[in-house]
Amino acid sequence: MARESINLTILFILLKKINSFLSFKEKIVDVYQSLYLFVPCFATYSLILIFYFTQYIHVDNKSYYLFSIFPKIYFVVPFVCIILLISILINAYIFKKVIEIQKIEQTNLLMDQQFRLQINHSKNLEALYSSIRSVKHDMNNHLLCLKILAENGNTKEINKYLYTLGQTIKKLNYKIKTGNVISDAIINEKYNIAKMNNIEFICNFIIPDEIILDSVDLCVILSNCLDNAIEACMKIEDETINKKITINSYIHDLYLLIEVSNTSANKLQYKDNKIISTKKNKNSHGIGISNIETIVKKYNGILDIISEKNKFILNIMLKVKNN
Repeated sequence: MARESINLTILFILLKKINSFLSFKEKIVDVYQSLYLFVPCFATYSLILIFYFTQYIHVDNKSYYLFSIFPKIYFVVPFVCIILLISILINAYIFKKVIEIQKIEQTNLLMDQQFRLQINHSKNLEALYSSIRSVKHDMNNHLLCLKILAENGNTKEINKYLYTLGQTIKKLNYKIKTGNVISDAIINEKYNIAKMNNIEFICNFIIPDEIILDSVDLCVILSNCLDNAIEACMKIEDETINKKITINSYIHDLYLLIEVSNTSANKLQYKDNKIISTKKNKNSHGIGISNIETIVKKYNGILDIISEKNKFILNIMLKVKNN
């Protein structure tokens, strides 16, 4: 009895160490990945049961112990069990590495997208500053032209000239003000794209100064949400459906709530709790939503996706204040 207790204790410690080594904490395992682990374990367990139920042979109402008849099996069975155990451990270790590689690939995709978004943002700022420098450079010429028109008393041309100059300067200003430089740049860029594609764009988005939210994370969330919304609206061919995008934000206690909704042609399709992409480039399948999910987890938040008839709603909750 004491020996069995010692053996069970050793087995328990061994299994605990193995479990710690092969920990899959914070890793989501789908059905197919679970089968990858389950099938070898089930096969090994089945083999053990076969050995267990066949160790006694009944012949002519007599029972014979299999190991006494075939002594070599006494050494073969433990060896086979050890090999099977090692194979299961190797299989689980490989599986763990595959999961880790997938996580690294997802992180790399997120970093790549963040880099591209930063480049686009820099280009937009560069274009804005270039326009400002251009207007500033030509200001003396504008003043000279206005002076000449005033000296000639040509009021009509002065009004026309001032109107044209005002329209030029107006283009340099952001139409939408959110209280944040990053969100101003992104939302106004997407607003202009939406307007060019006859998409109604409604924005009630405000970012308070006191929140804790990384600029790159905000850039990824807004860019992905609005890009997906614009893409969905552009796919609508039914003229009876009003193409519309709405983005709202709220502060509730410690959390920032972001809601992005848009009209769409069809309801989203799901497979294994993931959105089935309709993009031609399948290599980018789900990257946008996946990147948003990564950031939501970073801020201990919640991502809620609602797909209705001709409407898609994305609700994001981020913890942006300390307790």
